[in-house]
Amino acid sequence: MQLQLILTDNCSSCAQTRKLWETVCDEFQLELIVLNLDSPDGKKLANTNALKTFPALLVEGRVRMVGLPGAQSARKLLETEITKQASKPAINP
Repeated sequence: MQLQLILTDNCSSCAQTRKLWETVCDEFQLELIVLNLDSPDGKKLANTNALKTFPALLVEGRVRMVGLPGAQSARKLLETEITKQASKPAINP
């Protein structure tokens, strides 16, 4: 499952949000990709998803949360996403 967090340099809650998502992703043994809005990939994702508010968390390329969540909300989101991924049928090559 791909998790991407887009941050900006002039965001007051971005550092806290990054720390929270890194901690929660570690608990679930998930990799978190952190992108700055000023990077080419960050700009592309923000434009593709019409993002105007940061920080923003994308799961599998879809915006799932914006702003600084509480730890319980972050955990619940990941639990829900993990359950969705587990229920998808396997694709045989």
